Amino acid sequence: MATKLLKPFRDYSEHDVLNLFSYAGAVPIDGISAGTVVYIVSDYKQSDGNISNFSDLSSVDNTVSSLFSTVGKVSAVTNYDDLPAPIGITLKDIKEIDENGTPLIYEPRMCAERNIVLPHQAVPVLTKGVVLIGDIDKTDRVNGGLTVDPVGGDPVYVGDNGRIATDGEIVIGKFLSSPDQDGFALILLNVI
Repeated sequence: MATKLLKPFRDYSEHDVLNLFSYAGAVPIDGISAGTVVYIVSDYKQSDGNISNFSDLSSVDNTVSSLFSTVGKVSAVTNYDDLPAPIGITLKDIKEIDENGTPLIYEPRMCAERNIVLPHQAVPVLTKGVVLIGDIDKTDRVNGGLTVDPVGGDPVYVGDNGRIATDGEIVIGKFLSSPDQDGFALILLNVI
């Protein structure tokens, strides 16, 4: 199972959640955790320059549902040195199979109970709000060592593998607290 990055404590408006994109690329066996920083891989613009028809999102005949596919795609920020502009963090885990090797496409109830979306389904992406997040990357890339724990008011950066970091180039919010004994800290996310 993927490391839990995002705790249930969240304060945000639904107007700051994008439900237009699915996940692009390979999903590891243990999945992609909620709280992963993502960027847009492909948007809704067609080759002729017009915006795609939002009502025709499915690749399955005789269906019109974003449950089966979306045109826009996001992917995790994987390399700190080659950062694309992030759009936000995922609010749900992204997985294809469960811990027993069963494809989750056949288990919609299990997905709903565990707050999981399949890679081809729309994944909610939070752009602004307060969340309790862990697994903070504290690597000091300039000096090659570890920095001290962040304190309230310190900037939140994008780190490697879609993690929240204490050092970097792109600021996506502010820390509202220092990490607790389990390594979780409150952050004010504001991806511009």
